[in-house]
Amino acid sequence: MSVVYDPVTDVFEAQFDRAAIDPSEAVIEAIADVRDVEPIRLDPLYEFVDPEALDRICADRSDADCTVTFAYLEYRVAITDSGVITIRPRRDE
Repeated sequence: MSVVYDPVTDVFEAQFDRAAIDPSEAVIEAIADVRDVEPIRLDPLYEFVDPEALDRICADRSDADCTVTFAYLEYRVAITDSGVITIRPRRDE
């Protein structure tokens, strides 16, 4: 998986293969790539969102589109059931 940065919008975007990796793992890998660290160096995802619930919600859904948005570390993360992760810096919320 590769993460692409758009400096105009200050947004990182990654595409992942849902058949090869769980959405929760993809989020961790994408954030690690953004921060240029090993995934093990990140705070656990479960402190911010339930990884198992995230995986279930983002499962292949042929009947509807689904996007889950949550805060993780200093980022606002959006993940779709089509395998797209969008990462934005969090502004004071």
